[in-house]
Amino acid sequence: MSDTPQGPGWWQASDGRYYPPQAPPGGPVGYSAIQPQTNTKATGSLICGIISLVCFGVVLGAVAIVLGVMARNEITASGGAQKGEGMAVAGIITGAVGALLTVVWLVWAYS
Repeated sequence: MSDTPQGPGWWQASDGRYYPPQAPPGGPVGYSAIQPQTNTKATGSLICGIISLVCFGVVLGAVAIVLGVMARNEITASGGAQKGEGMAVAGIITGAVGALLTVVWLVWAYS
């Protein structure tokens, strides 16, 4: 409050003093909270990696590794517009373990 207006929007009350404009409800106008989207390749990498663990899949393990690496590169290049790096890393790890277990099982089964 002030004895003189301080800028546009200030209003004079019945007591003769000037008051600042009130902010609109809900925060500043024109700003929206944009949430980063999860990279779909990271999700696919994790899914393929988990399936490669359960079903002994060399092919799905390789797909999980490739998708995970691609997802991490896209997430890094997005500058914060995408998330899911942890899922991509988990997909790479589960894909590698799934592929390795499949190879070990095949060597053991056919030797």
